[in-house]
Amino acid sequence: MRTVLTILPRIHFDPSSIKKNLSDRPTEWRIMQSRKMVIFLTLLAALSSLHVSYAAYDPFLPINLKAPDNSVKATFIPFGATLTNFWTKDRTGKFRDVLLGFDNKELYSNGPDHPYAGAIVGRYANRIKNATFSIPPSEYPIPGAPNTYEVSKNIVSEGIFLHGGFIGYDRFNWTITSQTSSSVTLYHFDPPGHEGFPGSVKVWVTYTLKSGGIWDTYIKALASEKTPIMLTSHAYWNLDAWQESEDILDHYLQINSSKVVALASDGHPTGDIWDVTGTALDFRTPTTVGARIDDSSTSTAPGVHGYDYDWIYDPKPSFQFYSKKSGIKFEAKTNQPCVQIYTCQGFNLPRKAAHGGPTKVYGNRGCAAIEQQSYVDAIHHPSWGVDQIYHPGRDYVWTSSYKFSVIP
Repeated sequence: MRTVLTILPRIHFDPSSIKKNLSDRPTEWRIMQSRKMVIFLTLLAALSSLHVSYAAYDPFLPINLKAPDNSVKATFIPFGATLTNFWTKDRTGKFRDVLLGFDNKELYSNGPDHPYAGAIVGRYANRIKNATFSIPPSEYPIPGAPNTYEVSKNIVSEGIFLHGGFIGYDRFNWTITSQTSSSVTLYHFDPPGHEGFPGSVKVWVTYTLKSGGIWDTYIKALASEKTPIMLTSHAYWNLDAWQESEDILDHYLQINSSKVVALASDGHPTGDIWDVTGTALDFRTPTTVGARIDDSSTSTAPGVHGYDYDWIYDPKPSFQFYSKKSGIKFEAKTNQPCVQIYTCQGFNLPRKAAHGGPTKVYGNRGCAAIEQQSYVDAIHHPSWGVDQIYHPGRDYVWTSSYKFSVIP
């Protein structure tokens, strides 16, 4: 075991400050708070665990990787183990960065809107209804009862927990433990009680670029006691790289899935499972995203139409997403039972310069978050038979393999 001693300047930082909307504060103030936050979280992670090889002192340190055959290239940062850029070749052989991201890296930590762009989210991705759960899981856990836990309600208006809470995995400075020209492994220690969860969790993520346009992600998590774990990679994609069009409505999507997790009108899971046959949620045959996006069945909130559903893979999972304009296509393989697709309803975020920013923005339906994951909110629905509780002797493992290619 190695120990890490890091000398940090004295700071005054209140982590609860990120609960507030900072959009009305001066830019200089927000940048200073962002820097204080990442220093604080780096120190917290270092003190919480000494199981590291060396510290990534700069949370925005660019980690540049490329496949051995130069078919794909990517940049990551330690903050949130975040993917910030992903380049693949279009049908003319030119590289395009097909990932939503920010040139101003402070926006990953302290933007007025926080879209979890490119980060690993956890300890529990997606929603926990009423921010309460029990172990063993029950449909209606009673706050204050034995073996019942209350986690952060970071979506205050809805009274729910989302994507790890106020300070989820996406807001920590992960530690680089190994790196080559085509692969990197990062580590995070999640201490006991953080965001209200029982026990601690050690998490490693390994990103690897391989010949043939392949991006592999491997995540392993070890829990010290029984606790729910559900992680995902929260990247947003536009396979035209915002060149031929401003949105993804002409992108084709194919999901080998005959069922989705049913949602109420407020976007919360109901406990039911819907058959997609004959609905706008049926993508078993390649279909453009925009073909049925305004159908009444796509409403995920009053007056809002767009996709934000958890598709349940059929026994042989397959997924593909492609654009006939750029010719770029990616296919996904995963060990996860579901995939969440979110089509960026209502986005208004500054673009990278490579995408026409910062004067242009990533706008409504301009991208898609593609999140390989488990059943959303399964810890409230034991009848589904999905076990999301991990403990010593039952490790959490998440894998995905994305293959990028071109179509004629």
